[in-house]
Amino acid sequence: MTALAAEAPLSPDERTQLAAALQPGAGLSDVDYTYQITATYWVEPQTGTVLKTDQREIQRVGPVLSDQTLAVVPIYDVSLASTAASVEEAAARAAAAKERIRLYGTAAPWILVAFGVTGIVAGTLLMARRRMRVPQTPAMAGSGLGRPVRSGRL
Repeated sequence: MTALAAEAPLSPDERTQLAAALQPGAGLSDVDYTYQITATYWVEPQTGTVLKTDQREIQRVGPVLSDQTLAVVPIYDVSLASTAASVEEAAARAAAAKERIRLYGTAAPWILVAFGVTGIVAGTLLMARRRMRVPQTPAMAGSGLGRPVRSGRL
């Protein structure tokens, strides 16, 4: 801990607290960690695609004195931010996903409805056509040619 504290960017007050805690017989019993994250995410609401990220994570370590943690030494301090190129790529992915949602969620169902209505109309017309009678002329009346053809049970 002493070697870590020597390299850490600490204020004079933090160095004094840490030096007191690291003295032999100071009652040092354990080491404790703290974790802090600050993050902002920009998300396309329809697709859930993360467009941009701005994030900072900090982990600190310090000795535990009887009832107080002196977590003053940063051991992990990382900032992450999206680049312009990654934002453009994410926006393109989101646009493509929105187009797929529009196609499969709106256009495709209406196309299938149109096919279904067309099938119902065609089926109804075919059924009605089967039941239509063939008109009889006087010449056909005696020959038996003008009889309607019935489908179904015999």
